[in-house]
Amino acid sequence: MLFEKTLNEKHIAIWPQFEKLYHLVLKNQTHDGDLLLVHINGYYDPKVHTWDNIKEKLSPYMFGRNNDGFAEHTHYDFIGHYIKENTWDEDPEEYLKKFIFSEERRNEIEELEFKEAISIQTEMLIYIKIWESDTFIKKFSQLTSLLSGESYDWHLNLSGIGKKAFTSRSIFIKDRIIKRLQNLIPDLHSTFEKSYLTQIRNAIAHSQYSILGRRIQLNNFKKDSLSSNLRGLTMDEWSDIFHETIVLYTCYHKFLRLVNANYGTVAKQNSGWFPIRITRKDPIEETQYLPIYYGDFFEKWNWQPEQ
Repeated sequence: MLFEKTLNEKHIAIWPQFEKLYHLVLKNQTHDGDLLLVHINGYYDPKVHTWDNIKEKLSPYMFGRNNDGFAEHTHYDFIGHYIKENTWDEDPEEYLKKFIFSEERRNEIEELEFKEAISIQTEMLIYIKIWESDTFIKKFSQLTSLLSGESYDWHLNLSGIGKKAFTSRSIFIKDRIIKRLQNLIPDLHSTFEKSYLTQIRNAIAHSQYSILGRRIQLNNFKKDSLSSNLRGLTMDEWSDIFHETIVLYTCYHKFLRLVNANYGTVAKQNSGWFPIRITRKDPIEETQYLPIYYGDFFEKWNWQPEQ
């Protein structure tokens, strides 16, 4: 379950971090259209060269939802429904008082613990949906690259993880996102550190946990491991991690809506278009500059202007 009071408190703390992210990316990006590319999901798809059902020869450099984006939209709807249906206006402190033990309330407390355990296992599913999302990970990786003065990477592909420089998604998230934020936006770095715990992610993904009363026992504890040294956590500790993750996730989507709205405003002042840069490797390495067009009705971007 989620508490409106806690969500509001965390939003007040976290949203300014995204405002700082927005302004720093605008300042540090090496082309004015790179932040827009993060929002519209610029990507390279070599499968275009094998398409034989259309006469027109298409470029493998595209933008739009792609399969990753449609997956994110599916999970966004699920998460949004959970937030809407499971956010309580009850004070968290008052909620905790319900678990103060008394013999005459034993059955009532056991029923509360059972319902809480069921709810938390749904939250665990949401936690995995967020931290395993290709789009979520890729967009934050692109943002930290822009913060560092690097170009938008049209060829970024998470399917290569495990085969190349990064042996796992966890290492990719820590090296390409969390570590990079440490000096650039320390507060946002702290939010990621509080939200993303590799051991908890792994325990959920591999069902290596049990719920005993109001405590979550982690079965992947390793005494001498820096990344798996938690024996378990209380329900209240889980609640704090989950609230932090949910606010991070909702601020991420709010941030992307802000990017779209602001670039759309600029485009409308420039005959409806905005320039983007494509750093091509196919068929040869070259830099290409092209206009894309903002459709005011659907608030979407296209290669061609609305008719």
